Amino acid sequence: MARLGATPVVVVDVSVLGARVEHHVALGTATGGQARLTFTWEEDEIVAECRIVRSRLERFSVGTDGLTVYHSGLEFLDLTQVTRESLKKKIGIFIARALHEQKLNARGVLPESVEKMPIFRSGGLLTENPSGVAEAIGSSALPTARVAAESGYICFQLEKGSVWRKKRTHDPGQPSEGFTISATEDHAQMEKLCEAYSKSDRDGRKMIQLFAQLSIAEGEGITPGRFEP
Repeated sequence: MARLGATPVVVVDVSVLGARVEHHVALGTATGGQARLTFTWEEDEIVAECRIVRSRLERFSVGTDGLTVYHSGLEFLDLTQVTRESLKKKIGIFIARALHEQKLNARGVLPESVEKMPIFRSGGLLTENPSGVAEAIGSSALPTARVAAESGYICFQLEKGSVWRKKRTHDPGQPSEGFTISATEDHAQMEKLCEAYSKSDRDGRKMIQLFAQLSIAEGEGITPGRFEP
């Protein structure tokens, strides 16, 4: 999360030469003009005078199914040596961390919860406060359907009656043994569902699968059909 002049933005890409930012209100400075970009990266404040190279509307929406999004390209002007070295060091650490996360993802380890994502609130404000994100989920600020579509689902399969196997999937269907839920669900809730499923009888397990399916349908704005046992 950052601020470009008076506009709250999200830094999407950054290098020692410039940055790309995302925002959902138009910039107050025209293309070719200058503005100051400020953000905190792992407790270090980065301040850079920038030239706005381009700014364009990427997506427009007035409903609850998406966000109006602008992307702007910035060129850094006369970075101080301290700021340049700080950026180089942090970019190196970020790349190493990204490679590590790719290896974890290949083994089925989940990324950070969506609750830590910076999101737009009403009035064009940005927040990364968990309560602010919880308030925005499902609203026009952070449509649940878009989050679910981008994050996918987690399928928990119970093998040999006691071993849980989980995998990321784009299929919202329920397995024969276990359940599938949105990848945006809280990790603690996932563990509770696994425990409840393990302790339940056949009817109880079917009920958990039904609730999981209904939760997915509700989160994606789908009106489920009538359930016939």
